[in-house]
Formats: sequence, structure tokens, C-alpha cells
Amino acid sequence: MQPFLLSYLDQPPAGTCSVVPFHDPTAAGAEFPILTFLSKLGTVPLDAGSSFTITAPRATTTVAANSVDWVVISPTGAFIGSFPNGAYTFKGGPGNDVGAFTAQLTVSPAPTFTSPASSNGLVVTRRLGMAVAWNPGGATGPIPLALMNHVGTGSGRTANCTVLASDGSFTIPPYALLALPPTNGTILTFRPGDVRPAASALFSASGLNLGIVQATFLIIDLPRQGFSLQ
Repeated sequence: MQPFLLSYLDQPPAGTCSVVPFHDPTAAGAEFPILTFLSKLGTVPLDAGSSFTITAPRATTTVAANSVDWVVISPTGAFIGSFPNGAYTFKGGPGNDVGAFTAQLTVSPAPTFTSPASSNGLVVTRRLGMAVAWNPGGATGPIPLALMNHVGTGSGRTANCTVLASDGSFTIPPYALLALPPTNGTILTFRPGDVRPAASALFSASGLNLGIVQATFLIIDLPRQGFSLQ
């Protein structure tokens, strides 16, 4: 199973796009894809202790949690702040199944979307592609760029593209846009963590074959929304 879990961390090649069904994880009966995947494996939770320390770029906190707990550190996001980039350290254990561990990852800065300048009156002709641009702002590496539109409650289609943050521009190809239905309610997302984890890292601890720590944003940045695809 380990090689398949590692493939979950892979990024698609830069400059490529694919179109997949979209399922809103906040809709009734929906679930995050990784949780749906894990639920089908019949996994058993491990006891890694009950006290964990998280050090973020601007603060440190200690939380108490047990196996399968979902812990909210800050409902308002104050712990991370408006700019979540930087280095994070997670420490925990030992527990009955997993020894003491330290995991570290770094979240890259997010580029600033610049073009199209506004979604007001924006009409995109699918057969011509869609040119977009951004200010890298020091960001490097692959960034997910996605167009989403709904075809029903809580579902729709998404054109997922992978771009290099340092490039500063990209044209979403016609083949990706033509796979989306024409609509007046298209949403564009562009930020690390919108489609796949913003950062992932491996760590080791006794009792584990493989440890993965990830940063994922639950509040999606919507630089452009509500424009028309024709």
C-alpha cells in the first residue's frame, strides 16, 4: 500500500490539465477524497499519544487529542494569520502504538493573481482557451489552477491544471475548457492547497512504516468567480 500512498503526494507535470468530476466536500453526504479513500481500506486508528505541539511561523500551541479526533485550534484562523507561508513543526507522542515524533514542513508563499483583472462582465470562449497571469511574489514550484462549475447541487466538473508559480502566466487550453459545460457561474481558484495539499513531508517514528504530514487550506481563495464560459 505504501507506493500508492506516495503517489498521492505526486504533482501532475507543470503545463498539463485534466477534467474531473467535482464534489463539494461541504455538501451533505460529501467527504474529502483522501478520507473517502482511507475509509475503503478498513484502516485502524493508531494511538500516537494525546498531547501535540504545533509551532507555526507566528505562534506555538499545544493541543490535546485522541485517535480520529478532529481538532480546531482557532475557529477564526488567528493561529496561522493572513499569510500561512513559512515553516511548521509538529511534535507528539509517545502513544501505545507510535513513538515520539517530530515532523516538519514548509508552506511556500502564495502568488498574487493579476489577470483577468476582474470577473465582472468576463466572458471566456472555450474554444480559444483562457489566458491568466499572476505575480509570483517569490513563490516557486507547482501551483494548482482550477476552473469549477456546478451541474447540480454539490457536484459539477473541474478543470485542474498545474502551473509553475515562477512562470507568471499560463493559457488554459481549449481541450480543458471544452470539457466543461457552458455556464454563467464559473469559479477560478489559484493558490497552494486549493486542489491538493499546499505542502507535504514525510517523517519517521517507531511503530510507523510511513508518516505523512500535510498542510491543506479549507478556505478556498477565489480570485475570480461568477464569470461566463461559452
